[in-house]
Amino acid sequence: MKVLVAYEYRYRFYREVIARAIVNHRPHLQVRHVGLEQLKRELGLLDPHAVISSQPNSIDASNTVVAWVELPVEPSSPGNICLDGNHVKADNPTLVEVLRVLDEAEALLEADERQQSGRRSGRGEPLPPPRLHFRAIW
Repeated sequence: MKVLVAYEYRYRFYREVIARAIVNHRPHLQVRHVGLEQLKRELGLLDPHAVISSQPNSIDASNTVVAWVELPVEPSSPGNICLDGNHVKADNPTLVEVLRVLDEAEALLEADERQQSGRRSGRGEPLPPPRLHFRAIW
């Protein structure tokens, strides 16, 4: 799964630390960090499955991103988590909570991949959706 971390230039330390923390805890994920001014371009180039940013999702018009975590730089500012179209307000989420969102996004992608594979092989049975736990943690 591809993850894009985007923050303003003056908060580049935040984006580097967040990206490194994700890599340390989920080494199988492809994580890239960019400046906020590069976000729109990187969405097209990288085609990430998840975005963690200081900004809300107002850019991904194609809705290809499974998870978007708005993680403001000001801890007192509420963020927003969007996972597969479901939006939840998040007050100063922890790294563990962000990792849970990424885990759930990955589970959604894997379920979709299995379902697509089943259609190609003639086994068109729908798979049950994964359990989404992110709502209970905020």
